[in-house]
Amino acid sequence: MAPPGMVGPRGTAVRLTLGNGLSPPLDAGYLEAGPAFDRAIPLNSSNASVQNNRGNTWLALVEYQAGRGEPIDDAAARALSSYRGALDVRPDYTLAFINIAETERLMALDRVRRGKDPSEILRDARAALDRYDAANKGDVDALVLRARCAVLEARWELAGGRDPRPALANARQAARDALAIDGGAVAAMLVEAQGAQWEAEWLSRRGSRTNAALRPGYDAIARAKAAEPHNAEALALEAALLFIDARDRYPESATELRRRAAMLVDQALRAKPSLRPDYGALR
Repeated sequence: MAPPGMVGPRGTAVRLTLGNGLSPPLDAGYLEAGPAFDRAIPLNSSNASVQNNRGNTWLALVEYQAGRGEPIDDAAARALSSYRGALDVRPDYTLAFINIAETERLMALDRVRRGKDPSEILRDARAALDRYDAANKGDVDALVLRARCAVLEARWELAGGRDPRPALANARQAARDALAIDGGAVAAMLVEAQGAQWEAEWLSRRGSRTNAALRPGYDAIARAKAAEPHNAEALALEAALLFIDARDRYPESATELRRRAAMLVDQALRAKPSLRPDYGALR
C-alpha cells in the first residue's frame, strides 16, 4: 500500500501535509526531519526524489509558519534549494517545478500580507508552472496553483488602489479550466469564490453595488460545501462575502448578515486556525 501523500503519476515523492496548522510539536519535528534528509543526500546523490522529499519537509514547515503568521524566509529558501537540487540531478524531474511554484506562492502570500510587492516572486512561480505544464498538460493542481497566484496578484493590485479585475479574470479562467477537467475540484471552486470576494471588495471601496459580483461567489461556495460540508476555507470565504454584502444592505438586513458571518468565521478558525492571518480580522 502506498503511504499517505504518495504522488503516483508525478514520481516517487511523498507530499507532506498538515492536518492542524497550529500543532505545537510540528515545527520541532520538521526541523529534525530536514537534517535527516541532509544526512541521506550524500548517500543518494543521484536520487532526485530524496532532494524533492527534503524540499517537501521544508515546504510543510513553510505552510505551518505561514499559518501562524511567522517568518518563512529560511524554510522557504531551504525548500527551494532542495527542489533545485533535484533538478540538478534530473533536469526532467518536473515534480520539482510545481513544488517550486507552490513555495514561491507562499512567499508571495507572505509579501502581500506584509505590504510588500510580490510581483517578482509571482513571475518566478509562473515560470516554474510553465516548465511543469510543458510536460503535464491539463494538471488540475497546476491550474489551481496558477489561479491562486493570480488571486495574489489581484490582492496586491487592490492594496495599491489599482483595478484587480484583469488578474481576477486570469484566476477565474484557470479555475474554470481546472473544473472543466475535474468538476469536483473544490480548490478551484474556492478560487472562484475568492475572485468574487476581491472583485466585490474593489467595487465596494469605489461605492458601487456588489450584488452581481457576489452572486457567483455564493454559488461557488454552495458547490464547495455540497462536496465538503465542513470545509473551513469555504466557511471563511462565505463569511467574507457576507461582510461585504452587509455594506450594501439596510441596517436590519445588514445586522443579520454580519451575525451569520461572525458565526461562520468563528467556526472556520476553530476548525482551521491557520486561516487566521487572512480571515481573523474579518468585519
